[in-house]
Amino acid sequence: MIATQRLSETIGLHISIHIKCSPIVSDNRCVAITPDHGDSWRLWQIIFIEETLADSLMRSIDSHDNTVVAQALWETSYYYAEACQACHHYPVEFNLALHNFILNKQRELSYLGSLDNEVEIEKLPHSPITHEQIVEYVKDSFEESIQKIIEHDYDIEALIATLEHIDAGDDMYLLDAIAELLIEAV
Repeated sequence: MIATQRLSETIGLHISIHIKCSPIVSDNRCVAITPDHGDSWRLWQIIFIEETLADSLMRSIDSHDNTVVAQALWETSYYYAEACQACHHYPVEFNLALHNFILNKQRELSYLGSLDNEVEIEKLPHSPITHEQIVEYVKDSFEESIQKIIEHDYDIEALIATLEHIDAGDDMYLLDAIAELLIEAV
């Protein structure tokens, strides 16, 4: 009886988390419960995998074209910054890795990662995420992509020059962060 009650509470908690986060999480997911050993149960989050922001960026890097890569770095950093800002307002500890976000056909962001750790509402930040915080997330999340650019022997100076011609408006700080990562990597 205690195991069944715990199971019911756990299901309720996960349903609550998914409902609270429904605007940002992928629609193509479900939560399943299966029996485990003894009186225990295993909770699974099943997610339909789509091309992530990381996948799209890596595919662009394989093009060996500075213009394509520069545009992909800009778009990916822009949408990733949007994702970080969106996730900042939900009562969950999101894994903000680049491979946990997709951009659907309607150009809407969705989170693919698991929703495990609920945070108390009082502990949520009440101020918007700062550019400095986003830059730190970008630096952490783009490391693998930058390394692949280096491995593909891109001309980093030419790539940075291409980045400089992109009109990023108020989001120029993202291109500056990408350029800094490229410079540090060489």
